[in-house]
Amino acid sequence: MSSLNWFPGWRTVLAVVGVAVGFSVMDVALTRLRYPDAPLGGYWLVAMWHILPSWLIPAALLPAVVALARAAPIDRVSWRANLPVHVVAGIAFVLVHLAGTALIRDWQDAEFQEIFVGLFSRFAVVDLFCYGAIVAAVQAQHFQAELREREIGLARARLQALRAQLQPHFLFNSLNAIAGMALNGERERVAEAVNSLSELLRSALADSIDHEVPLETEMELLGHYLRLEKSRLDDRLSLEHRVDPEVRRAMVPSLLLQPLVENAVRHGIERRRGPGRVVIEAAREGLQLRLEVRDSGPGFEDGAQANGRGIGLANTRARLRQLYGAAHTLERGTAPEGGARVTILLPFRTAVAPA
Repeated sequence: MSSLNWFPGWRTVLAVVGVAVGFSVMDVALTRLRYPDAPLGGYWLVAMWHILPSWLIPAALLPAVVALARAAPIDRVSWRANLPVHVVAGIAFVLVHLAGTALIRDWQDAEFQEIFVGLFSRFAVVDLFCYGAIVAAVQAQHFQAELREREIGLARARLQALRAQLQPHFLFNSLNAIAGMALNGERERVAEAVNSLSELLRSALADSIDHEVPLETEMELLGHYLRLEKSRLDDRLSLEHRVDPEVRRAMVPSLLLQPLVENAVRHGIERRRGPGRVVIEAAREGLQLRLEVRDSGPGFEDGAQANGRGIGLANTRARLRQLYGAAHTLERGTAPEGGARVTILLPFRTAVAPA
């Protein structure tokens, strides 16, 4: 292990030295422009010897100023209490910087009092401005972080509300399906359906705090729902999964597919006579994940918003907008073989495999 790893705060020390050297080089260069006739031989070495120590002082004070700015923010609530703190700290910053510089130059070639008075008259206001600029930069960063946290909190709240609308929706539909089978005296199907519903609820509640899950988890959850529908519709419903193994661990919003498949069953399969089919596809397309749900029903009709299919799509659009912004697409249309088709493109991101 290197000695740097044992030195406390070595990154801060390196940052301080780097800032001091950078400003010293600029100061020396500007001085050279003001005195172009000064001898060039040894100029940079001598100038850095005189200027670098004075820049090391404010650079060394920088971490303390940043820490104080974070500990005593000037905001609507506490500015009256914290503003005097920064006034005193700003004066202290000026005095420490200029007195330290005067001591260094007194050691080099002049008297302390004379140098300090000269420095104070020339640089006190500049130092105060520098202190204020540092505090203002920290405050701006603080306000930006607070704003971001509020936006994230609001987005999470909206996502949770949208998801809360989904869970009772498919729960009530499932219970209605079970009630229908019970009225028809189909005991075995009722038992199978209740078992599927219990697994569905267990999975849904276990994932209730996660807005995204691996696709394989989403498909497992969807499988419980499809078994409910299959037990209700029997031969009228056939299912086809075309999921590329490469995308099994791709992250998707939880409960994303269930309302789309429910739409396909309710407004596609149940609206046609005879058997129908629902196809679920998932594949990678470059940097995106493509998800598609198709059915062999009548397709999208005028007034889809009124008949219920559009409600599920509107909810899905809102959730995707909250999670991905403009980095997603959701399109509805007609499948090549007829029937409705919903296609979603999401950023392709995989879940971390368990150790």
